[in-house]
Amino acid sequence: MQQWISVIIIVSLLLSANIFASDLQISNCFKEPLQFQNNIYFDRSVNRWFQSAGRNPRILSNGVAVPSDFPEIHTCQYGQTAPGRIFFSSTFFDGSGRGNYLVICENDGTPYFYRRYDRSPDSDKGTADFRVQENGLLTFHQYLKVESGIFYIMDQTFTHIDTFICGDQYWTDNHEFLILPNGHALLIAEEIKTEDLSNIPGGHSNARVIHNYIQELDSDGRLYWEWSSADRLDIEDAVEANLATGWGLIDYVHVNSIAKDYDGHYIISLRYYNEVAKINSSTGNFIWRLGGENNQFTFINENTQISSQHHARPVPGKPNHYTIYDNGDSHTPPFTRAVEYKIDPVAMTAEKVWEYRYDKVNYAFMMGSVQRLSNGNTYIDWSTRPPMRACEVDSNNNLLFEIEVDGVSGYRSYRCEWEGKALKPELIAENHRDAVFLIFNQFNDPDVDYFNIYHDTSPHPTTLLDTSRLTMKNFDQLENKKNHYFRVTSVDQSGKESGFSNEEAVFVKNIAPGENQIINPDFTEGDTFWTFGTYGDISASGAVVDGVYRLRVTDVMGYGGANVFQSPVELLENATYIFEFAAWSDQKLQIQPYVMSGNASTDYSRIGSVQVTEENKVYSFEFTKSRASTTTALAGFLIETNTGTLYIDYVSLKQVVTSVSDKHKDIPVSFQLGNNYPNPFNSITTLPFTLSETSEVVITLYDIQGKQISSIHKGVYDPGEHRVIFQDELLSSGVYFFRMEARSAQREMVYQRVRKIICLK
Repeated sequence: MQQWISVIIIVSLLLSANIFASDLQISNCFKEPLQFQNNIYFDRSVNRWFQSAGRNPRILSNGVAVPSDFPEIHTCQYGQTAPGRIFFSSTFFDGSGRGNYLVICENDGTPYFYRRYDRSPDSDKGTADFRVQENGLLTFHQYLKVESGIFYIMDQTFTHIDTFICGDQYWTDNHEFLILPNGHALLIAEEIKTEDLSNIPGGHSNARVIHNYIQELDSDGRLYWEWSSADRLDIEDAVEANLATGWGLIDYVHVNSIAKDYDGHYIISLRYYNEVAKINSSTGNFIWRLGGENNQFTFINENTQISSQHHARPVPGKPNHYTIYDNGDSHTPPFTRAVEYKIDPVAMTAEKVWEYRYDKVNYAFMMGSVQRLSNGNTYIDWSTRPPMRACEVDSNNNLLFEIEVDGVSGYRSYRCEWEGKALKPELIAENHRDAVFLIFNQFNDPDVDYFNIYHDTSPHPTTLLDTSRLTMKNFDQLENKKNHYFRVTSVDQSGKESGFSNEEAVFVKNIAPGENQIINPDFTEGDTFWTFGTYGDISASGAVVDGVYRLRVTDVMGYGGANVFQSPVELLENATYIFEFAAWSDQKLQIQPYVMSGNASTDYSRIGSVQVTEENKVYSFEFTKSRASTTTALAGFLIETNTGTLYIDYVSLKQVVTSVSDKHKDIPVSFQLGNNYPNPFNSITTLPFTLSETSEVVITLYDIQGKQISSIHKGVYDPGEHRVIFQDELLSSGVYFFRMEARSAQREMVYQRVRKIICLK
């Protein structure tokens, strides 16, 4: 069941911070000088990130607000880097619950620009290859299907101005997109053909083979020129490809980079041939071939040839010099490097003139890039799987800069000199248990004075709800079980208002203990609040038919599954729940009901496989959430690797509410501590809390190191909702925590909860 992680699309919402000083005492082995960004501490000895506080929406030091699923960016700078900023897409492969973002960041890790894109339900990947083209436009690839997608073009205002996909109904591969000086675009296309490979040792007569094409499209997207791998390559020379696989796809070429050389011809990387080649941009003929079975060169200063390389580029201003990101899958033992060759096309020699290996990434079996910068430095992306890693070195291989991004891999990243300014705000809304958080930024516009926030329970709101000079605002008094719609504008120093931001809708859902968490449980509102998705090679559909949900799988070709789920639902630690539903099928059918974490890494319900028959039957499963993770989850149903039709009716997920008399048992959930508001605050903020019994309440303020700053309040309160005003004119800007301790007067019970607050002056 874990293999379908990537088909789930859900924002991971973390509700509170619970870490104090004891959790912060983590050894640091990172090379000095070390710069901490966003309260993240890195321990090189165990090669992972430690998070010092809860992941909440927050305003960073440069005034940019980021959502809870924004990636944590950590940088170290040791010397003078080349000019420019870092460009990357945050999620290529990911199992961490991070969002799918395009990011431009400064050397200190603070974002200059970002934008979140939802993943397609038909792909486990998000965006890739975010960069600046030679004409100054921004481009990136977004996956729409398993291995196919679309390229977007943005201008200096971050506005989408064009898209490109490959012609002839081919897959549009993510590996390369170039805008040529004539306005044409160069892309890589893929096509699957069934072929007889029985003449190859171990080959099959009905092999499914992926062929590559290089297509040049004109500005209207029409095919202008094409290069075909089937016409130019011998499949048996693909030494890194498995040509004998009986059921999977044979990706024998894997063109993974294209670049325009100094003379107008093209440099291409053929990964599974261990080859970098130069082809004629008119005829498509090979001009020369470096590496692999068809190598034409004698190597100088080199004992190890390239293997499974990912990225080949001409060195600007140095004809016949080429940098290559050499993944090194066939090196003995495998290792990864960045390397530069000087090619003599007359003497047919390839001289290694430079090489760099990164001591923190010995071997990266795929992806990555090498970029020679304007001042002679080299920027190298070492990403394979999370975390994303890149570095910059000078011509003497002195390490100048490092960046690591927790939980994501970026495919390639770049350093680019580029300036842009947004014309209107970009809005992200997050629905937390206690409040709706709005995050809005008008990137790089210094003239913004404040923001107008518009709200309604109907689309396209025009009613002014509030204003803010900060880039984040939260609201905790919105009507329950209603859709709420938001838009934001900016107002500049002269009073001129911008256009509306994108519109965001949030369904406010505050569920009392014992109440059904599933919205639209009987499908009387169609499939509203339910999401259908598939993965693998499968034919399936999901729809509401005659008032029940019908999940149908008609064909599974190898491995795959289909599921329908609702998110988010909330699970409290150590609380007990009952997941109940009515179901039947057209035949005996194995299904997997589940209640699991938002990124599908933890199955809280642990139900496993359930057999459903033609009988309409109610199924009920009780479980206790006993694994530490986020409080938000999703609930749904999966059909995996078998065919049939499942019918689902009334679905219920309820917390089992019991009385508590023992101080070691669960605390009643009606003891609640809300988010302070406003947050961030200047010098005054309100702390809300709710009591179910008369209790003595103590509220204490701590700094980020866990040191007590002051006792905010102490007193006895009756059951009900209460608010305490906290004011401190002398409190410095920074991250703090307040802890509420409520001691029941009737029972020997203590309730404790911690919240993070941000003081910003």
